[in-house]
Amino acid sequence: MGEHGPFRKQLIALFSLCNQVEMTEDKAAVYEELRKEVIDFEKNLKFHSIREEEILFRMMEVYISAKTEVRLRLWNMNMNKLMD
Repeated sequence: MGEHGPFRKQLIALFSLCNQVEMTEDKAAVYEELRKEVIDFEKNLKFHSIREEEILFRMMEVYISAKTEVRLRLWNMNMNKLMD
């Protein structure tokens, strides 16, 4: 999905903030920014994950199941023809 790219960019930004916390003298200010960004990231990721798990993955299950059912029927038909 198109949301994965922005999540990766956010992770890179979070990693950068982690490095800044280690390198800067004003750790409290950078840490507070990091804390807010992590909370925002987690909120967005949770929303994204819920949609994937409850909607997208369910749709994929139905689609894959239907495709599998069709393939099994075709295979059985072909096997029956071979046996005749």
